[in-house]
Amino acid sequence: MYRFIRAGVRTVRSRALAYFLFGTGERIVHGGPFAGLKYPTGLSAGSEWLPKLVGTYELELHNWVTELPSRNYQTIINVGSGEGYYAVGLAVTIPTVTVYASDVNEDARRFCRRLAEVNRVEGRVHVIGECTIEGLGQLIQGRTLIVCDCEGCEYELLRPDTVRQLRQCDIIVELHRSDPDDDAPAMLLDRFKTTHRVRWEDFGQREIDDVPLLNRLPRPFRAYAVDENRSRGLSWAFLESHESP
Repeated sequence: MYRFIRAGVRTVRSRALAYFLFGTGERIVHGGPFAGLKYPTGLSAGSEWLPKLVGTYELELHNWVTELPSRNYQTIINVGSGEGYYAVGLAVTIPTVTVYASDVNEDARRFCRRLAEVNRVEGRVHVIGECTIEGLGQLIQGRTLIVCDCEGCEYELLRPDTVRQLRQCDIIVELHRSDPDDDAPAMLLDRFKTTHRVRWEDFGQREIDDVPLLNRLPRPFRAYAVDENRSRGLSWAFLESHESP
């Protein structure tokens, strides 16, 4: 019960802060690699909405994401796509790519279709349900990037011994731990040690004074605007294939 009350409070607070920052006009991402992305009000699934509008969401990945348009991807597979922040954002910034947005949540898939329509990339963003190992192999076409945030399922899905095409894919993966001593992330990365270069980022503290947009907020509320409701110990890896086609 407490969890639902807390979630409701977060939603109300986010919408109130968004109104204070942006008024009643169209919601647009104001910073980061997807600046300019149009975002229907309140449209989010599985992650916080306001940090995306502010432009600080997953700040650790911004440098990686800004590199992607120059890599000539033909296909992007976003596993755990939520409402489509990455799926649609990448379709907008890479106008020639085909994107497959996979999520098990029906609301997330509906929101993703809406986000793609609002940003006029619905013809290149294909929204699908669960991505299985067999399905993943079928989706990989040409130079492929996989963006994976599937709450621990990455350990079952990213199996280059089963899906050999993964050896030629670049992969950005959010790595989840059941506890601080969990060695599953290291075991996953070990699968790719001979075929990929690995870059690593840990979740870090947000510096609210570095976001001019937040100066409009009273200082006690600025931290709320960039709060992603994350647990400690979260990390990301960028696996760059040595065998890309």
